[in-house]
Amino acid sequence: MLLNSVIISINQFLPLALLWVLLHHSDFGQSGEKLPFLQTLITCALACAVFLGFADTISQWFDYKGLEMLKILFLLGIYGSVIAVFCSARRVYKQIAIVLASVMYLSHFVMYVSSYWQLDTKQGIMIGTILGLGICLSFCTLLFFTLSWFKAHGATAIVLALLSAHSASKVANAIDLAAQIDILPSSETVFDLRFWLDEYGITGRLLKALLGYEATPSYANLVAFTSALMIAAVVIIWRMRLDEQKVVKGGEHGL
Repeated sequence: MLLNSVIISINQFLPLALLWVLLHHSDFGQSGEKLPFLQTLITCALACAVFLGFADTISQWFDYKGLEMLKILFLLGIYGSVIAVFCSARRVYKQIAIVLASVMYLSHFVMYVSSYWQLDTKQGIMIGTILGLGICLSFCTLLFFTLSWFKAHGATAIVLALLSAHSASKVANAIDLAAQIDILPSSETVFDLRFWLDEYGITGRLLKALLGYEATPSYANLVAFTSALMIAAVVIIWRMRLDEQKVVKGGEHGL
C-alpha cells in the first residue's frame, strides 16, 4: 500500500504541478497575468468537491461511460485553454486549465484514498502520499528555477515548447481514453521503446508527466500528439510575430 500510494500520488499530483509551473512562465517575455495562488487553490477545491458530489450520477451517463467521457472533455479543455493562453496570456485561461486539471487528477486521488482509508491502511497511505508529494515538489522546484534561467537568458521558446508538448499530450491521452471505451477504433502500436526507456520507471514517469512520453504509442496517439503540437507551434509563431509588429509600431510612434 505504501508503494501504491507513492506511485498514485506522483501520477496524480505531478501533472497538475507541472502544468502550474509551465503556465506561470508562459508570458512570451512580457509581464503577463500571473496565477493568484490562493484564489486558484480555493476554486480548484470547490470544483473538486462539486465533481465528487456528482461523480456517482455522472458515472451512469452515456451507458456508464460518463466519467470517462467527462475526462476526455477535461483533457481537451486543458489543451484548448493552453492555446487560449498562447493567444492572449490572460489569467482566466490559465485558471481554467488548472481547475480542469485539478478536477481530473485530484478527484481520482481522493477516490483512491476514500476507497482504502477504512481498510486499516491509513499509515501506508499517509506516508506514501507524503513521499510522493516530496518527489513532485522537488522536481517542480527544479523545473521552476530551470525555466526561470531559460527566460532570463532569452530562451522563452524552450519554455513555450515544453508547455506545447505538455498540452499536446493531453490530446493524445484523450484519444487513447476514447479508444479504451470504444468511442474510437483501436490502432496498432507504431514502435516499442521499452527496451530503451520504460514509461513506468522513474525517468519514464517524469517524462510522461512532462512531455507525454509513451514507450508504445499507437498510430492514433502519435497523430493526435503531432497534430496538437503543430497547432500549438503555429499559434506561438503567430503570437510572436504579432508581438514583434507591436514593438515595431511602438518604436515608429516613438520616433
